[in-house]
Amino acid sequence: MKLRIVASETKVTGAERNLTRTLRFSEGLNLIRAENNMGKTTVLMTILYALGWEGMLGPGRTVPFTPAVTSEIYDGDHREAVLESSAIAELAGVEGQVMSVQRAIRSERAHRELVQTWNGAALSEPEVAHTRHDYYVRERGAAKNEAGFHHRLAELIGWQLPEVASWDGSSVLLYTEVIAPLLFVEQTRGWSWIASVMPRYLRLRDPEQRATEFLLSLDSLTRAAERDTLMARREEARGAWRSTVEAFTNRVSDAGARVENLPIEASSEWPPQVRPVIRFHYANAWQSLGEVLSSLRNELTEMAGPVPSAEDSASDDANELKKAEERANELSGFYAAAAQEVREQDGELKALNMRLDALKKDRGRYDDAIKLRNFGSTQALAVDKGSCPTCDQPLPTTLLGGEIGPVMSLEENRALIDEELQTFKAMHSDASEVLLASRQRLGALRSELNETRRSIRSLKGALTQNGNAPSQAAIAKQVRLADRIDELEGLEHALTAVEEELQERASEYREVSAALQEIGARGTLTKGDDEKLKAFAELVREQLSEYGFSSVPPDEIELAPDNYQPMRSGSPLRPEKLSASDRVRMIWAYLVGLLEMSRNFETAHPGLLLLDEPGQQEVKEESLAALFRRLARSADHHQQVIVATSKSSTAINHMLNGAKASLTEIEGYALKPSK
Repeated sequence: MKLRIVASETKVTGAERNLTRTLRFSEGLNLIRAENNMGKTTVLMTILYALGWEGMLGPGRTVPFTPAVTSEIYDGDHREAVLESSAIAELAGVEGQVMSVQRAIRSERAHRELVQTWNGAALSEPEVAHTRHDYYVRERGAAKNEAGFHHRLAELIGWQLPEVASWDGSSVLLYTEVIAPLLFVEQTRGWSWIASVMPRYLRLRDPEQRATEFLLSLDSLTRAAERDTLMARREEARGAWRSTVEAFTNRVSDAGARVENLPIEASSEWPPQVRPVIRFHYANAWQSLGEVLSSLRNELTEMAGPVPSAEDSASDDANELKKAEERANELSGFYAAAAQEVREQDGELKALNMRLDALKKDRGRYDDAIKLRNFGSTQALAVDKGSCPTCDQPLPTTLLGGEIGPVMSLEENRALIDEELQTFKAMHSDASEVLLASRQRLGALRSELNETRRSIRSLKGALTQNGNAPSQAAIAKQVRLADRIDELEGLEHALTAVEEELQERASEYREVSAALQEIGARGTLTKGDDEKLKAFAELVREQLSEYGFSSVPPDEIELAPDNYQPMRSGSPLRPEKLSASDRVRMIWAYLVGLLEMSRNFETAHPGLLLLDEPGQQEVKEESLAALFRRLARSADHHQQVIVATSKSSTAINHMLNGAKASLTEIEGYALKPSK
């Protein structure tokens, strides 16, 4: 894997003048020296922008340049408008490939998403007619499609970008913008911690971990991809199971019934010991679908034969009408009571939801209070003002007066809220189940009441029809019975189909779960990964000692096996626990360690590192000197490091102490009028 910046050029067309800055770079350490606010950062941003990596800074489309490149040139004496500007870089990749790229920064003709490339050294050999190819960047498909610039850039470097998991469960390519923060540190936000400008808007899971695994060529990246694929399959199986069960449950509910023993959550064990059953509220009791079907079929059989005339069935119809009206009145009462019960239970559930929301907010306030205290805040709690520090309710004066007993700590109060949360969650779960059962009973009563009312209408019609005609009530009852039997038989067949489908889902779920267990059993890291990570950790510790890291003993620092971040005594090494200068030293050690790992191991690191003002946070000069001398060794391994600094030439030469480096000094403003 290889990427080297051969040259870069920033071009600006002003209203009156053309300005430019062309720089050439060699292997090894390249130092760009200029005073602050003179444009040295513009030089590095030209490279970043030409590579299409400004996306690592955030989702916005604003270019990472000063007004001198985007809107107005001002050299201290003269102002003029910027009409056009562009960034050009000449790149060298694997197997001697050379490619020059150009992107518009400001232009009325070319879009910023367009990347013009030439297969050759367009800056070094401008007289040669190089073959041109156009690509696009910062658009969907830029990393995967042949016309995407990052697809072409990966080819130039020799990268095979892997598939990784996104937050929506899908698999996507590991975007180069996610790798870039471990290769390029910008001055504004980049020195707060390792890969602090990671582009999380791209919604990749664990982006720092995936990028580190890729650059170190860890086998765990392949295993992580395999695990992520299996987890996506498992989530898909869970979703399919849930959709199947919910759709069938709704169908059963529409039929005025309920289904039992049909789990909403996926399971690898199927069929269950107690098989699913559909129950109807029939004859004042919850009966199984089979029992109800048997009763309805017997009733329909008894009605077989000639349909009686309206006159012959009048007496029976009158008795049936009386019973039906009495039953309708009874069901109306039951239905009204059940509806009131559902309303009350629904209100109770909403009250529990409100209480849970309040408890969660209270807990969040305690979390914030603890964080502020741990960060050294001395701001008084709300209790000093006569109100509760979490719920803001006024406290009784008896609690605010002179002698108060022992006061619970913030952590104790938070633990108490956690206990309340567990209690109310259990209450919420129980209330939800009770409400579901009540709604099912209400649905069954509604279905029976509607059926009874239809029967009443038929019976009334039969009592007023021509006496010699066939009884409308008898015919209507036979039709209703036949239709109801057809409906329930359909449910019976549907239940069988659901059981068969869940059998397939359970088999798939069991297979995926077993595969995930197998991955977990063999561990995330291979023996080769362990060797690499031990060597990487040793490089980090070695550098920290060289750089004068002092917040904690360097030999106590390790790398976490799960995310490869610095840790001590098994706990993450939080940046806020380190001095500001030691945070910078840790970034040096980590990124340079990644660079140096490729000297002794097979890795995907391109052998390129760019640092904008690494002497942040008043790092001691001897620390920066140790960094420069270490970076100078990159020339021995055909690697390249580009550093922008405002240190004086005298200080730089003193710090290098004879170490080989290429120093480019920019006098005044970086952009100069073209000759």
